Amino acid sequence: MNECRSVPILGGVGPGRQGGSGAVFVIWAAWLYAIGMLALGAHDAMRGVAVFVVFGIAPVLFMVWVAALRVRSLRASMRDE
Repeated sequence: MNECRSVPILGGVGPGRQGGSGAVFVIWAAWLYAIGMLALGAHDAMRGVAVFVVFGIAPVLFMVWVAALRVRSLRASMRDE
């Protein structure tokens, strides 16, 4: 019988708990909002775009990449069992 277990995608999950990644999305949204407001206050548009990409988008993409690596290793370990 093939048992289907959910794999947590993002942080905020303790041992024996399912889900819990909603808080991480709220933090990311708040981070992007704060950096967006900082970028809007830049002296010119190009600097604002650079600030948003470097300090907003890049860290979020890095965390998504780390989470994807974690999910991949969890799925590989479940497949080996």
